[in-house]
Amino acid sequence: VNTDFTAPTAKTGLVYNEAEQEIATAGAFIGKFAAELEAAGAKFQYPTDSLPTATAVGTYDFIWKIDLGTSTNFTYPSAYTTVNGATIVEATITDADVTVPVGATDLKYILDTPQQLIKTGAVVATDNGKGAPKGVAYYSVDGGTWTDDLTKVTGEHVKANGEKYVISWYIKGNGNYVDYGSETT
Repeated sequence: VNTDFTAPTAKTGLVYNEAEQEIATAGAFIGKFAAELEAAGAKFQYPTDSLPTATAVGTYDFIWKIDLGTSTNFTYPSAYTTVNGATIVEATITDADVTVPVGATDLKYILDTPQQLIKTGAVVATDNGKGAPKGVAYYSVDGGTWTDDLTKVTGEHVKANGEKYVISWYIKGNGNYVDYGSETT
């Protein structure tokens, strides 16, 4: 067992932040031989010669080995060692990321003609890591089928006694973000 270094380890629980993140903690030479190894140019080597990175949500494995540089006084395995289980988890869509939908208020009954009940759909901020929205808005009228198509969020009859349509909506996260609430407008 080598006691003159600590091996790189997997970082876990990193939160998605739209940018590359290092998924490993660096290895280090320790103890009385650390200065000699570093003076000889020994380093922890990865396939890219730097700490591995990832951007998207997921679980990652990486490999490393020690390159001894010019030192011949030490023996380390020359094959790469695999480290499993680095993780990046989904981020949260916040209130600031969402512009809430606006219901239509100027509807008039027209026989056998469904009326679109949402004037302006929910707007979701862009996930700069993907270049696409952080999620997609889904809507349901009076507890019915969910849809992301505003043209299907309709009603075709006048409700009695001042009742209103109940439109529920939520944001389905894009894989890097968790779903955002279940709201009613």
